[in-house]
Amino acid sequence: MNYFLFILTIILAILFCPIPLKLKLKYINKKLEIFIYKKNLNLDKKTKSNKINIEKKEEPSKEGGIKRKFSKDKLSSIDIKSLLNDLIYNKFKVKMKIKSKVDYSLSDAAHTAIVYGYAHQGFVLLQLILKLFFKVNDFKYDLNFEFNKSYINVETECIFFISLAKIIYVCFLVFKNIKRKDKVKISQPV
Repeated sequence: MNYFLFILTIILAILFCPIPLKLKLKYINKKLEIFIYKKNLNLDKKTKSNKINIEKKEEPSKEGGIKRKFSKDKLSSIDIKSLLNDLIYNKFKVKMKIKSKVDYSLSDAAHTAIVYGYAHQGFVLLQLILKLFFKVNDFKYDLNFEFNKSYINVETECIFFISLAKIIYVCFLVFKNIKRKDKVKISQPV
């Protein structure tokens, strides 16, 4: 009996305890770097291999075409409007923290000043959009500008607090909306 309770508490801890997922994006000197838990995802290797594959231009196999059609059918059967509605009014949203720093400059001082105002409004709009799908605990941004130069540097750190139960619930919402659209198609008269 004690082993059963011990295993049950471990399973519940795994399901409901949030695990922080740390992402960091850097765009400096026209180079994008993505970090997950301080591990750099090298995008240069992937782009080189994609260029090589495009140059080869191999003929697609019939099996690959069937799989693509199957996934497109599944994606087209999702009722997007009701899925977005379910995700927006979800009580179990993923918690997140965002810290962003933007350094920029444009060659004209007037354009730099105009972009400064739009950038502040853009951050407010981004925060409102993120609040629809996530529970945003902390949203900080630092916007710095410099006149008469031409560069842009962006650093963003995101921490998502994800639990397995929330992932399962979001997957349930997606599958519920797939079935809902299939039922609508069946009930429509031919």
